Amino acid sequence: MNGVEKIDMTHVAYKGSAPALNDLLGGQVHALFVDPASAVGYVKAGRLRALAITGSHRWKAYADVPTLGELGYKDLASDGWWGILVKKGTPPEIVDRLAAELRKIAQATEFGEKLESSDMARWKRVVEERNISLE
Repeated sequence: MNGVEKIDMTHVAYKGSAPALNDLLGGQVHALFVDPASAVGYVKAGRLRALAITGSHRWKAYADVPTLGELGYKDLASDGWWGILVKKGTPPEIVDRLAAELRKIAQATEFGEKLESSDMARWKRVVEERNISLE
């Protein structure tokens, strides 16, 4: 490690990428963890500089940007969270059926349990090793 892990940072909660990017562009915040797709236009236009990708591999649109793992922070790498979304106004019976089918998959394959336990263990270790606390 090169000492970067000792940076004192304050988490600022935003209601989405757009207001967070606006504050970064406006200088109200100095750095931001944001999904790469939201920032790519600003990076390509030279308005923002991408420092690292949190995923396990580089993105094609950010081919010259290293991953956190490549920078020596393998325990902080994360490929993100993906959800299943439906359009507002989707009939409740379709939403219910989709939810039921997804629950069956998670229960039948133990997918949810394995995902939750490995993710919780991983982030617990990161929090403990880095002495992270909520204020």
